[in-house]
Amino acid sequence: MRPPSRESQTDSSSEDLNDLTSKGLKRLHELNGSHPHVIHSYTLSQPLQHYQPQRSHSPHQGYQPHKRRHQMAKFGSPPHARRNKHSTIGPINYQQVPDRYLARSKLVEVRETPEQLITGSKWDQLSSGIWTKFINNQQTTNDYINKMTLFKHLYSHIKICLRYSVFVVGSTFNGFGTSSSDLDLCLVIRNQQLLDLRADAIHHLINTLQLFTRINYTGTEFQKLELIEAKVPLLKFHHSLGVDVDVNCNNSVGIRNTHLLHCYSMADWRVKPLVLVVKLWAQYHEINDAKNMTISSYSLALMVIHFLQCGTQPAVLPCLQLEFPQKFRHDQEIHDINMLETLELRPSSNTQTLGELLLQFFQYYNNFNYGEDAISVRLGSTLPIERCRRFPSPKNEPRAWTYLCIEEPFDHTNTARAVYDQEKFEHP
Repeated sequence: MRPPSRESQTDSSSEDLNDLTSKGLKRLHELNGSHPHVIHSYTLSQPLQHYQPQRSHSPHQGYQPHKRRHQMAKFGSPPHARRNKHSTIGPINYQQVPDRYLARSKLVEVRETPEQLITGSKWDQLSSGIWTKFINNQQTTNDYINKMTLFKHLYSHIKICLRYSVFVVGSTFNGFGTSSSDLDLCLVIRNQQLLDLRADAIHHLINTLQLFTRINYTGTEFQKLELIEAKVPLLKFHHSLGVDVDVNCNNSVGIRNTHLLHCYSMADWRVKPLVLVVKLWAQYHEINDAKNMTISSYSLALMVIHFLQCGTQPAVLPCLQLEFPQKFRHDQEIHDINMLETLELRPSSNTQTLGELLLQFFQYYNNFNYGEDAISVRLGSTLPIERCRRFPSPKNEPRAWTYLCIEEPFDHTNTARAVYDQEKFEHP
């Protein structure tokens, strides 16, 4: 029998997930009632099996939820948010954001070979190899659809039950995703007292973990659910669609730099293949893992972008934060950010090939003055490390600027602070 195509598998999984979502929302509604004064209460010490929604004091103390059971429409708004016959405001569309991202799925995968790839030069063979490696390892349309289908599923539950905003961040959106990339999500919670950012993040991630546990009624949808209470708390799990998911909380910098990197990835056709091939090279040499005191994928992308700003003549990339200061403000309202926009830029006059640029990348960093200079994509230049250490930013730690120094474009921390071991830094 002929096996089903990847497209049909994706369609089937999407339909199954939509059905799961509809059933899950209905089940949550039956459990929690439809009264507008239901408050979902979670505490750090509360056992998962003892969770119960608590009701605030209300003038309607005699309310009986089983007498007024509303049927929740598929992906619909909560019952109390429905439009009545006198309302002039339409019902909330909880799928507007995920559907917009799904609609652009055909734009994710690069399929056409650029005319400038082969120039008749001595670099053609290397350039062709770089391009082939990129095409074979990039995030495919099916990979993206799978992730966005899952995002739509999670977005519905989180938005309706917890009222958190949810953003896709990282390589899924920044243009540098691979076929094995995780789905990274960021929860944004407003109107909270930020007395202890870490404890607050853990609290909201526990709420999310408990929600996922409650809607995991098949027992297999959410696997390996784990809350990592590190310096930056993280909720990790593997979904039955075959996607690994990382969820963080109130990391607005991650939203901003995802937007910035996406704009850089669209600025020149050479950016994506160069970043992906450098990432694969680093993985092969086991220096692409911040947990093991080596370089994160984000830092590698910044290194390539900086090189394309400063290491070539003429520059391949402009400095977007200097050219569009209002669009990339560090205090810009994150809900106003168009995560997947393409900027109108003048084409670069640099005509170097992929092979030539890759070799030049390694030469640039082989001669880089790591003891004195830091990489700054924000300014499109290098910065004295001492100046970076003194930058007045709440998260900036002077002792974090050690062997490899890469300025985070928005909060001015060192994105390569994990590289603090000299032996790891001098890895041959």
